Amino acid sequence: MTDPLAGFDEYIAAEIEKYHTPGLAVAIVYKGEVVLSKGYGLRDVDKNLPVTPETVFAIGSCSKAFTTLAMAQLVEDGKLDWDKPVKNYIPSFKLYDPVASDHMTPRDLVCHRSGLPRHDSMWYGAAFSRAELFERLQYLQPSQPFRYVFQYQNLMYMAAGYLVEAVAGMSWEEFTQKRILDPLGMTSSNLSVEDSKTLENASQPHAYKDKQIKTIPFRNLDAIAPAGSINSNLVDMLKWLKMHMAGDETLLPKDKLKALYDPHVFMPILPENPVYGYNEIGYSSYALGWAVQMYRGHQMIRHTGGIDGFITSVSFLPDDDLGVIVFGNESGTNLPVTVTLNIYDRFFGLDVIPWSERIQQKADEAEKMGAQAKEKFAAARVSGTQPSHPLSDYAADYAHPGYGTVSVTQNGDALQAKFNHYNLAVTHYHYDTFEMNNDDLNLVGSFSTDPGGKIAQLSLPLEPTVAPIVFTRAN
Repeated sequence: MTDPLAGFDEYIAAEIEKYHTPGLAVAIVYKGEVVLSKGYGLRDVDKNLPVTPETVFAIGSCSKAFTTLAMAQLVEDGKLDWDKPVKNYIPSFKLYDPVASDHMTPRDLVCHRSGLPRHDSMWYGAAFSRAELFERLQYLQPSQPFRYVFQYQNLMYMAAGYLVEAVAGMSWEEFTQKRILDPLGMTSSNLSVEDSKTLENASQPHAYKDKQIKTIPFRNLDAIAPAGSINSNLVDMLKWLKMHMAGDETLLPKDKLKALYDPHVFMPILPENPVYGYNEIGYSSYALGWAVQMYRGHQMIRHTGGIDGFITSVSFLPDDDLGVIVFGNESGTNLPVTVTLNIYDRFFGLDVIPWSERIQQKADEAEKMGAQAKEKFAAARVSGTQPSHPLSDYAADYAHPGYGTVSVTQNGDALQAKFNHYNLAVTHYHYDTFEMNNDDLNLVGSFSTDPGGKIAQLSLPLEPTVAPIVFTRAN
């Protein structure tokens, strides 16, 4: 085999420049040996600090595989059964759908077949504790029947971590540290960005805004930690990846470990995903904390993770004894996935597919469609209307038992709103419908009255696959 990494550093430098991603960290394991572990670019654009193999990044939803391993360990301990109802372990477990409440199993929680759509706005930036999130699940409307289809779901992983706590008698964080991180020697990894903030060699989160790369605040995920709160570096994640590739009987018998990769539910190709949907990439299935698919005729076990300022890709090809880790420190960058596929192409000895060009084409198409949607929205506005009430009548707290409270206040001759961490400018659209916007969130809320004519409810489309979430006036 010719050197598969010939020209790789130059390729990475060009990709970082082209896609405005400050830094990447890349590691490759081949036939049990680490053949690359290297940082590229900057971990902090403000201080001009480089990425190294020791730089800590948020791994986002790649944390999910740690939660499923913890559950598998409890199954091996005889304390948990993958296929007995969650209610057997937590009698208070309750969802909107009574069938799902009674029959949901630990396996269902972590293969995304609960019937619930994401409902991410319920927890993202909210101040709810893990216990409060768990209690509020019952008020979230499903969009599909239980066990019908795949729907990616962070809250069910939060519930899975809550289940670990109930069965193990310790927090998810304590269990993960004691049973996974410590045995693997993952001494640089942590379970909260509050810890990362104190590290000298931690990447800052970044976003590309207004044609500039800017540092942005860390996103605290403590309440929903089992779904995505782990932070790590190449040194530690190589230990994690090698354990999955080779097995480690001290953590879990190899046959039980391999069972975590067994497909459970078909994953549809989503139009918003710019990478998948090409002939080279086969249909995906979700297993337990991992996705499974074929890439150019090779079985690939993978997961990605994204949170504010970070994208991570962890994957391996079990039949080829080849694995790749890529960290990126920019919100929404596709580079960790395209770099991963580039590496696999190189090791296969096949023509390298121009994934970046393909993705840029899709990004351009998506931008055009977004502009068309904005034009359509503007055209639908009915001109010459006004609110049915004085602005002061809309100022109130509006509550939903799952989503919490939206506070609308009057500031001079304008309204403003507060929802979770979002401060939103409120501007009249038409009739009793208002736009509620900031740099990160764009909503259209509609107010309605009670039989007496008082403004009584606010409806917000916070989860697009179900009816608007209705917040009822609380004062």
